[in-house]
Amino acid sequence: MFHGYTEQLLFEMQLKGVSPIIVHPERNVEKLLNFIKKGAHITLILTEWNEFKDLDICIFEENMEQPVLFDGRNGYDLKRVKNYHMEYHSMERPWVKNI
Repeated sequence: MFHGYTEQLLFEMQLKGVSPIIVHPERNVEKLLNFIKKGAHITLILTEWNEFKDLDICIFEENMEQPVLFDGRNGYDLKRVKNYHMEYHSMERPWVKNI
């Protein structure tokens, strides 16, 4: 499911004229923050590590021009995510688009 979903997401972005810049921080929060500040358009969270679950979601909203977060481990509560200006995709749950 993951691979097909990612391909579809990238395809839709390209149709909108967006050049995808994708970040997978290799389980390193410092790398993640650095990539976000350098202009990542999409951030992939593919780990259940507490360092990522405990990140304040406003970091994405405040540092990304049009924040898109793909949460492959459902680490963020959907009710919480709906309070932020971002697009949020998770596994087998509704996606949130507040952009």
